Amino acid sequence: DVKMAAVLQFTLPGSPSLYYGDEIFLSGDNTFVDGCRDPFDWNWEKSEKAKAARAFYKKLIWVRRSEKALCQGSFKILFADDDTILYSRFTCDEVIFTAASKSDEEKEIFLPLEQFDIKSDCNSEVLLGEELIVKEKDKKSYIKIKPHKAGIIKFFSSSKK
Repeated sequence: DVKMAAVLQFTLPGSPSLYYGDEIFLSGDNTFVDGCRDPFDWNWEKSEKAKAARAFYKKLIWVRRSEKALCQGSFKILFADDDTILYSRFTCDEVIFTAASKSDEEKEIFLPLEQFDIKSDCNSEVLLGEELIVKEKDKKSYIKIKPHKAGIIKFFSSSKK
């Protein structure tokens, strides 16, 4: 999934990059020349799919640029299996979790908030992807992610509450 790949690219350490047409989900399967991407569609604004894709990338770029943890923060993988990953980017003031799942089923993953001096009742904000739901069970926090989705959620450390 292109959106999932973009979320990962924009939240992992390093510089994200876009190839021409990515921002409107331009197809890479040119029917005229093998191995070449279609020419850029300068009438993209007439396509609802292209407008939605551009809005998605604008939001993702805004999140990346506005969150210090995504630009300069440390990185830690918290959970990974064959089809799901949860990792954090963090500074002293905030923790950003990114979850992505290519599973066909909804996943529930333990959120180790105490590792980051975060209480389960602290402030959080979903930065991208309504597919992420944080829930508490047995005094532990979990993140639920829908099938074939990715999302970004920010928590503030207990000292910044």
